[in-house]
Amino acid sequence: MSHFSTIKTKLKNKEQLQEALEILQYDVKEYQELKVTGSHGINHETVEAELAIGNDIGFRMHPVTGEYELVADLETWNQPISVERLIDKVNQQ
Repeated sequence: MSHFSTIKTKLKNKEQLQEALEILQYDVKEYQELKVTGSHGINHETVEAELAIGNDIGFRMHPVTGEYELVADLETWNQPISVERLIDKVNQQ
């Protein structure tokens, strides 16, 4: 069953994160509800993302650390690069 996973980052500035994603040619949407869709098309889980780059990939701020975390359904990850490489590329920008 699909579900959201979170990956910690060291990113703290929303504007810089959004700019980095746009430089990497992602269509960034603000304040989106991410959805995990099961094998029968049933939505199992939703998460609010401050910045989203897909229906099931986004970033939200961790309330304790103040750092953004990547939130994604890793079972359906269909990006041309790995999760780790995406984080590296965003950090480089």
